[in-house]
Amino acid sequence: MTSSPLGVNDTTDKMWYLFPNDILNLYFGNLLKHYDRPICDNCADAILYFALGGENSGVLFHHHAPGFSEVLHGTKRWALYPPDKKPPKVENPLQSMATWFEQVVPSLPPDQKPYECVVQAGEMIYFPENWYHATLNQANYTASVSSFIVDGNFFTK
Repeated sequence: MTSSPLGVNDTTDKMWYLFPNDILNLYFGNLLKHYDRPICDNCADAILYFALGGENSGVLFHHHAPGFSEVLHGTKRWALYPPDKKPPKVENPLQSMATWFEQVVPSLPPDQKPYECVVQAGEMIYFPENWYHATLNQANYTASVSSFIVDGNFFTK
């Protein structure tokens, strides 16, 4: 699989990003059966999703149930906001996260900047319930598995 990376000013309609859907899970379902899930009380019942994306592809801000995301190959940059703090509104709904990180973040006042981190291959991030988050794939391609916890008590005591 080859691709040319998106430019910073390219829009999301030009990126390729294989994200959870029935067809993708059909092909990667057997792989996910062998995935070592995070250690938590309800992780055995977590919903698993495999994602694969080219450089500068990613997911725009959203929130949902809590979970974990592990990078298998490549690197993924994360921006997060707690539930009581919404991310700044994006003027163009097709604006890529590459553009957002490059052009919007530097112009934000300190109290509006997101929490940020970069998750590399072999590393995992936990995102709490209803935290707004967005991602940017930074390698030629980035593969990851996300585990979405569907029921309340997350961590083994």
